[in-house]
Amino acid sequence: MGQYYTPVEILYLNDGTHFIIYSFSCQVKGLGYNGVKLMEHSWWNNEFLTNFCARLYERSRENNKETHILWLGDCAELDGLSSLEGLSACFARVARRSWLKQALQDPNRKEIDIGNTNPDFSLTNKFLVNTTKQEFVNCTTYYNCNCDADNWCIHPLPLLTAVGNGEGGGDYFGVNNELVGRWAGDALYIDDEEPVEPFKEIFPIFREKWQNFKV
Repeated sequence: MGQYYTPVEILYLNDGTHFIIYSFSCQVKGLGYNGVKLMEHSWWNNEFLTNFCARLYERSRENNKETHILWLGDCAELDGLSSLEGLSACFARVARRSWLKQALQDPNRKEIDIGNTNPDFSLTNKFLVNTTKQEFVNCTTYYNCNCDADNWCIHPLPLLTAVGNGEGGGDYFGVNNELVGRWAGDALYIDDEEPVEPFKEIFPIFREKWQNFKV
């Protein structure tokens, strides 16, 4: 059975206890089918991800730089999620799709039609930063290491934040499968500036078995 994913943002307010839930459909109006399975939409230059990252980038330029992100599969189990770094008690309320129905009725929740407002946004020369784990990905370096001979490149954000991978059809079963979900629930932002110490660069490699990489 195929597993469908719902990207979720949690934005904590100033007191650290109240929060706003943003949920997203992976479909962008007017752009056709983007796919709701993980490996249908988790590709560089996918229209939904382009606009999602543009939104995250713009937020990083505002006062509140970081947003907690989960890429929630509808087969994800709640067990074990409480041990994820960055996952607070109130996060558990939206920790899987079967709970999402109740969470989406929460007065703090805002459903976002992300739209195609930033179709030209690019991660080139930008950095995907995790403040929870004090790690970052140089997006240009990542692309150069993960783009195949046919110009297919897996997008790192959904895989690093996915919850429930491996439980349904359309999930990622490629190289470094154990890295999927490493950043789930963590506070993230996108910036033009490379973070300084104590932040450390990581070099995730995500490749499907069918991809064509020249030796």
